[in-house]
Amino acid sequence: MKNIRVKRKYFSLIASGAKDREVRTRLPLFDAVTAGETLRFVCGKERIPARVHAVRRYRRLLCLVLREPAGRILPGAKRPQVYRTIRAIYPREKRALGFVVIEFELA
Repeated sequence: MKNIRVKRKYFSLIASGAKDREVRTRLPLFDAVTAGETLRFVCGKERIPARVHAVRRYRRLLCLVLREPAGRILPGAKRPQVYRTIRAIYPREKRALGFVVIEFELA
């Protein structure tokens, strides 16, 4: 089972069930995630298991933001805010790798 570390504010959204899509760059760990797999979201000592429903890959952030529902990635946000948030998290060289969207449900 893969552990995926998340910041507290995103962990809380996952725990509440409001967030059911996680965006990561296409590093080998995240690019290898497959549907049906169980993941564990981790924040400090807290853990939340989740089952992966689907994995979608995007070459560009703009494509991701236009195709994925913004509120499922960042509850309460519109597309421009999701775009700005992801750009702020990942530097240019990481964004150049492309992105993985992991759609999940809590186990």
